[in-house]
Amino acid sequence: MSTNPPVPPGSVPPPPGGGGNYPPPPPGGTPPPPPPGGGYPPPPPPGGGYPPPPSGGGYPPPPGQPGGYPGVPGASGFSATDAISYGWKKFTENWQPYVLALVVFAVVGAVLYGIYYAILGLFGFFGSSSSDAGFTVDPVTGELVYDSVGGATFVSSLLLIALMSLVFAVYGWFVQSAIIRGSLATTAGRPVEFKSFFATDKLGTIIGAGVLVGIMTAIGMFLCYLPGILVAFASQFFMFFILERNLGVIDSIKASWSFVFKNFGPLILLFLLSLLVYFVGALLCGVGLLAAIPVIVLAQTYAYRVLQGGTVAP
Repeated sequence: MSTNPPVPPGSVPPPPGGGGNYPPPPPGGTPPPPPPGGGYPPPPPPGGGYPPPPSGGGYPPPPGQPGGYPGVPGASGFSATDAISYGWKKFTENWQPYVLALVVFAVVGAVLYGIYYAILGLFGFFGSSSSDAGFTVDPVTGELVYDSVGGATFVSSLLLIALMSLVFAVYGWFVQSAIIRGSLATTAGRPVEFKSFFATDKLGTIIGAGVLVGIMTAIGMFLCYLPGILVAFASQFFMFFILERNLGVIDSIKASWSFVFKNFGPLILLFLLSLLVYFVGALLCGVGLLAAIPVIVLAQTYAYRVLQGGTVAP
C-alpha cells in the first residue's frame, strides 16, 4: 500500500518515485513568482554591447552625396534668392583671385580674337572695293555675307572659321571650368588661390562633353529652337560632375540632366535671377561682369550642393 498522503484537489501530484521533495504549488494553481531581476540577464557592462553611433550624431551620409561641408544645411531650405545672396557674400569675401583671373582671361580672349580677324584680313576674306572674293558686312542686316569667286577660297575660309570657332569654344570651356573650380573650393571652405584657376586636369573630358553638348544643342536648335534650349539648360552642370565626381563624358551629361529635371522649378528661378544679375553687370560698361560672373557661378555651385542634400561653407 502506498504511504504517500492523499493529493489535495487542484494540485499537482508529486513526481513518481516517491520522496515528495518538491514543495506543493500555491493554492489555486497560481504560477510561481518570477526570479529576482525580472528573469532577464543584466545589461552588458559599460563598454560592451553595440558600439555607439559615430561622433557628431547619426550615421554618415549615403555614398555619392556631396555633404560633409560645415555650414548651411541643405535641400529642404533652398531658394533661388538665397543662392544669389550666398554667391554675392562669398564673392565679396574672395573677390581678388576671381577678378584677377577674369581680367587675364579677358585679355587672352581679346588677343585670340585679334589674331583671328588679322588672319581673315591677311588672306582677303573680308573682300575689297573691287568685289574680290571674301566676306562683307551687309549694311542693312549686319550679316556677314560671302562674295564667292572661287570654290577653293570658299572652302578654305569655311575651314578657317570652323577651326577658329573650335579654338574659341575650347577656350570658353576652359574659362568656365576655371571659375567652377574656384567656386567649388570656395563653397567647400577651402582657400582659393589665383593659380588654381589655371589647372588643366580633366580638361580633355570637359572638352569631350562640351563638344557632345554642343552637337546636341545645335541639332535641337534646328528642331524649332525649344529642344536646343532645353538641352543646353539641362546640361549646364556637367562640368560640376566632372570636376567633383570625376565622371566621364556621357555620365556627367546624364548626371546633369537627372539633377536639373529633379529640381527644374528652383533651377528655372535661379536661371532667371542669374540673367538679371548678368544684365545689371553688363550695364556697367561690362566691368560689372567681373563681379556678375563669379556671383552667378557661386550661386550655381550653392544649388549644386544644397539641392543634393549637401551643405556649403558659411
